[in-house]
Amino acid sequence: MAHYLGKSSGILGVVVFASSWRELAEFARQYPGTPALVDPGFGFTDEPESPAPIRTNPRRWSLTPLIHYAATGPGQHPATGARLPFAARLRPGVDDSLDAIDATILRCMDVGRADRMVDRVKRRCDPFALRVFVHALSRGIGPSRVRELAADLGLIERTLQRQCAAIGIPGPKRLLSLARVFTVERLAEWCHRPSGSIALSLGFTDYSNYRRLRRRLLGNTRGHVGTGHVEDVIIRELAGSRSRGNR
Repeated sequence: MAHYLGKSSGILGVVVFASSWRELAEFARQYPGTPALVDPGFGFTDEPESPAPIRTNPRRWSLTPLIHYAATGPGQHPATGARLPFAARLRPGVDDSLDAIDATILRCMDVGRADRMVDRVKRRCDPFALRVFVHALSRGIGPSRVRELAADLGLIERTLQRQCAAIGIPGPKRLLSLARVFTVERLAEWCHRPSGSIALSLGFTDYSNYRRLRRRLLGNTRGHVGTGHVEDVIIRELAGSRSRGNR
């Protein structure tokens, strides 16, 4: 079990290359929510020492976000035969830089909480608001510009601004900031560390900058505000014209 120690280790400490079902189950038990990179050879061996329930009962390892790491396409990977839910994919020789690996790991940490947030947005908000938020959330691990978010959506910056205004949701700059605050607060809550240290790990120059941004978005809050509160603010703002039309 090899440990990857990049910049993200400052937040949570350990990510593994899982090469067996037993390793995966044990890692899930010790570090629920922390990503594991699936070794290219994962699933090729019969692993007679691994009890069948580890392979067939997702509850043994489903709290671990899996990062697919193999040169073959995901449809050819033996692990897909077990219907493993990959949170992300890395290609050897293409995505091997420390920055690329670190960004992927950060996106996958406690990804279940982010997925549940996306489900809330899907149920309550306009489909375009959902699209914008999903892309903003993918950029929540670091500073991003509006034109980058617009490019993710296949739009120019002015068109994105106009479409956000048309459905009554905040502009893309504010949405990027909300996604970033959500990312900081959920990781702080998950790993039981101060939001200031998480903010620094996610690219803020100092905690005071993050605190000012959080106050501007959420109001005058102190310390850890709770991820649930951030989620409620995001839902309220993304509901936009849809919620006003239902009054």
